[in-house]
Amino acid sequence: MSESIVVALVAIGAVLLAGVILGVSYFVGCNLYGPKATQRNMRYFLPWFAVGWAIAFIIPTFGQWGGVRWGFFALIYVVGVVAWLLSWPLREKAAGSLLLNAGRSQQNKLIFWVGICEVAVAAFITWLAVTSLMNFPEETDAIAQVLQIIFWWTVAAFFLAIGLNKLKVRENGICFMYTFISWSRMKSYAWESSHPNTLTIQYTPFIPVLPGYMTINIPKRHRDEINRLVEAHIPHQGS
Repeated sequence: MSESIVVALVAIGAVLLAGVILGVSYFVGCNLYGPKATQRNMRYFLPWFAVGWAIAFIIPTFGQWGGVRWGFFALIYVVGVVAWLLSWPLREKAAGSLLLNAGRSQQNKLIFWVGICEVAVAAFITWLAVTSLMNFPEETDAIAQVLQIIFWWTVAAFFLAIGLNKLKVRENGICFMYTFISWSRMKSYAWESSHPNTLTIQYTPFIPVLPGYMTINIPKRHRDEINRLVEAHIPHQGS
């Protein structure tokens, strides 16, 4: 089978798999947040998903240089995730004293199970890499295989960490999924009419291309208290 056919098959498979993932994501989002919030989130999510998908599945097919480029992006991802997670205690401390610990939202719990699936994927990738290194040592790029193993375990660790993170309202803002958004950056908030426990906050992102919305599925028992806190700190309620 020629290289061009392999590349075409990989591209077709990647597109089909991406379609399935996006379809499932939209279905889950509609049930979790409601159609309006899901469509808004998908508009921000799609470009980044496309870039990540290209890095993960398309670039590696470009021969030796493709592997080098993939390794470069994988290394950046690993370093970025590790730095992001390790810096969280300092960023959370900057958020000030704790006003409310709302625990894990439905989003966190869902992402945690995605992380469990990623552990299975990482274990499978590790098995493939180790098998290749043991059976075909001369034909296998050891550095690339090790980097691939680290990358997939980092992905799994990232999802698990996000899944275990808790929603907290603090003195200077809201902490959610290892992200701190200060009150001063928040423009407005609204509760989704179709899903009364879903809170959407519009804020000013640090980088213009990043999403300007945060959608949170609030645990029902904390809805009234969170509504009181955001009402006191965010300028006005959106529609």
